[in-house]
Amino acid sequence: MNRRSQDCGRRPRERFERYVKLTEARNEGELKRSTGLLWVDGLPEEQRADAYAALKRGEVKIEKREILDNAKPIPCPGGMIHHWAGVVFIPGAKLEDVLGVLEDYDRHSVYYAPDVERSKVESREGRSFPGLPAVSAAQSDHCSAKHRA
Repeated sequence: MNRRSQDCGRRPRERFERYVKLTEARNEGELKRSTGLLWVDGLPEEQRADAYAALKRGEVKIEKREILDNAKPIPCPGGMIHHWAGVVFIPGAKLEDVLGVLEDYDRHSVYYAPDVERSKVESREGRSFPGLPAVSAAQSDHCSAKHRA
């Protein structure tokens, strides 16, 4: 394998890991400040009220997210970083049931077909999935690189 081929695999992974690190730092800071746990809580008052009304009607709210590094996007030549945050209201749902589905990465290709073609956990330590951003009970920021999750 030549040096260029090695860089094609290493560079996107390094950029993704940097993105994950910055995302986790942002999440940690928000939790410490006790700011709104859901991204819709950061919307202006009228938009926030509209978002909550839509959630109560059964709509799903999704937002494309981006973490900046020193006020600049993180380039990922040879790879793609997808970062989306979603909120859904599930009347009567129990937290442990929702987390059971969210953390069952090996079956995401079943739950979310045809949008997810394959899914596999590369490693797991209790409720932690090294290499993936932390999944909070209230908010899930999910980053993926090449169907990693």
